[in-house]
Amino acid sequence: MASAVSDRLREATAVIHQRLEACIPLTAISTQPTAYRQLLQAYWGFYAPFEAALQPHVESFGDLQWQRRIKHTLLAADLAGLGVTATDLAGLPQCQNLPAVTDVPIALGTMYVLEGATLGGRQILGMQSDRLAARGASRFLTGYGTATGRMWRQFLNCLERCAPRDEQQDAVDAAVATFLAFETWLGEQGVLS
Repeated sequence: MASAVSDRLREATAVIHQRLEACIPLTAISTQPTAYRQLLQAYWGFYAPFEAALQPHVESFGDLQWQRRIKHTLLAADLAGLGVTATDLAGLPQCQNLPAVTDVPIALGTMYVLEGATLGGRQILGMQSDRLAARGASRFLTGYGTATGRMWRQFLNCLERCAPRDEQQDAVDAAVATFLAFETWLGEQGVLS
């Protein structure tokens, strides 16, 4: 069951979420390996610094299984499957214009966007799962596999528990800022159509 704060997050981010989804070229990503590689490189350049910024707050999340939620390592493994070397990965740009993660409600607001992308990745995976699996490049899109729904519900429960009513607006503002930063970053990386 959705919580009050998750409802507020969904409503506040709906327009930008829809705009971003409409601009990701799913057909090119599903048919052109270079477009898929470019998408994963851009995602890695966003997730790696953001997950580092979230790290100081993870103990406050309780039983959220933080280590299982880290995505930049999955992205790195997928990129390796697509021929990106460790040297290439180290040279990839990383987003420098991230919203500041200063407390737990803000951390959870940003995680709302990152965890939501895990649900969205399943759509891309459905379009080309056989091809990606054969190349060892579907770890990120697979998300949590059959546990994806359960992990999402666990996150929503944590969000409700750790974002007090008087700090929920901070979480909402952080989610909006994260979506906007992600959209800008993907545009700068030439991913959006």
